[in-house]
Amino acid sequence: PAPVKEPATAPQASAPAAEPVSAKESPLAPQPESDDPMAAHPQRFFAANQFIDSDGHLLKPDDDQANRHNIELALMAATATCGFTILGGTNGGGKTHMAISFAKKITGLDAEVSADLLPVRSDWRNVGDLLNRQQTLGANGTFSGTAFYDALSACEITPQKRAFIILEAMDLARSEDYLTEVLSAMDMRNLALIPCPDGNFYRMPKFLFIIGTANADATTFPFSPRVLDRAFYIRFRVNDVMFTDDQSDDTALQSAKAAATFLAIIDGEMEERLEAFRRKIRTDFRIEELLAAVNAIPGNHTVSLGYRTRDAIYNFMANFMCLSGQDAYNVDAAMRAFDWAVTTKILPKFQGSRDDLQAPLIALERELQSRGLLPYGPSGMWPWRTKDELTFLRYQMEKNAASAIYR
Repeated sequence: PAPVKEPATAPQASAPAAEPVSAKESPLAPQPESDDPMAAHPQRFFAANQFIDSDGHLLKPDDDQANRHNIELALMAATATCGFTILGGTNGGGKTHMAISFAKKITGLDAEVSADLLPVRSDWRNVGDLLNRQQTLGANGTFSGTAFYDALSACEITPQKRAFIILEAMDLARSEDYLTEVLSAMDMRNLALIPCPDGNFYRMPKFLFIIGTANADATTFPFSPRVLDRAFYIRFRVNDVMFTDDQSDDTALQSAKAAATFLAIIDGEMEERLEAFRRKIRTDFRIEELLAAVNAIPGNHTVSLGYRTRDAIYNFMANFMCLSGQDAYNVDAAMRAFDWAVTTKILPKFQGSRDDLQAPLIALERELQSRGLLPYGPSGMWPWRTKDELTFLRYQMEKNAASAIYR
């Protein structure tokens, strides 16, 4: 039989030769010496950056004192916004110390301000445990109030009195159990009353500020969506830990000015500047569109971002900018405020399984990219904290696929 001819194939075009890389452009070429370790060894730094990212923590070359000051500003801005802030995260990170330091700065400026530390017990089950020092009334019906009760009664007598209550280790018990009436009174200050074991009913005072600390580990309870909807949650990371209380003169001065500004904000003395900031922030950041994009994900029944979140973010950003010493609107300061608003108000609401969180998280990341808070594509170094915290959340989702939580 005649031999079978193989079908002819079109000649393949040869691949273009790669352009030579000059020694100056090659990433492996020796780089000029520099005092900056990042400039001298960028590959080494970014490799370490990527490695630590995979474990949920990002190595950052930020100055420790500047980073700590930003956390303090976020605490002040959150407290001025809604009066309820939770400092959570790594154990031994200085959460209680920062809360006490903030309260001391305010009491140093106004001797009439009271500040008390109230350790939470693991057996607290209702608001009576929060208010009654003896847990139950004595045999003769005596009542001994806690620092929280003392602050309530003092503010009822003097409405302009300022008081700080630091709830230490508030997640040792289920916070919604012993804060139920307090949370309702926060929402409806003129309607909902807090029942006390002594038979009195009190409104939630305007100037009673709650700062809670939480150790996020297996021995504690997570916070319910209702609690997180009414609070700001600031997560302390491993690299937020400082081993010294020393402050530079410049940082100490900025901190003192911020404390004075905090008092001016809660007294209503900064309202004109705050309103100007809020108007500009609404135009530039379009928070409603960001929240709506997450809520609109089909099948999203886990992450709910409503009007309370929107209003809190606008007010937080304006407060943060004022506390930063801004006299006029500044884009960089607004971006820094937006960065902290996302990590303290939006990300804590991401709780659930990996399958439940994946789509809402992608929608959130797209919106943050459009506002410049996340890079397009990989970036070893990015100036905003949000990138680090999203990395941590994704790490939590992979580690605990059935029940991921940001804390």
